[in-house]
Amino acid sequence: MGEKGFRPEQLRVLMQAASARLGKDPNQLRQELESGSWDSVLAAAGTNREGLQQLLQDRSKVESVLRSPQAQALLRELMAKGR
Repeated sequence: MGEKGFRPEQLRVLMQAASARLGKDPNQLRQELESGSWDSVLAAAGTNREGLQQLLQDRSKVESVLRSPQAQALLRELMAKGR
């Protein structure tokens, strides 16, 4: 993953996985996220909603989490399932 974010294929797989988990159309979910509406994601987060919301508002923290070995392993797993 580069400094600019996800590659298009990674983003597609993540959106599919997230939309399946949330029971939402991937395009609708993408539109909500792009407009800054994190309600669906936060609702699925459960008990630590405030902590997740704070994390998502700090780009450097999000990037740090996404670079973690756990997140990279999850991305690889999702990419393999998306093929």
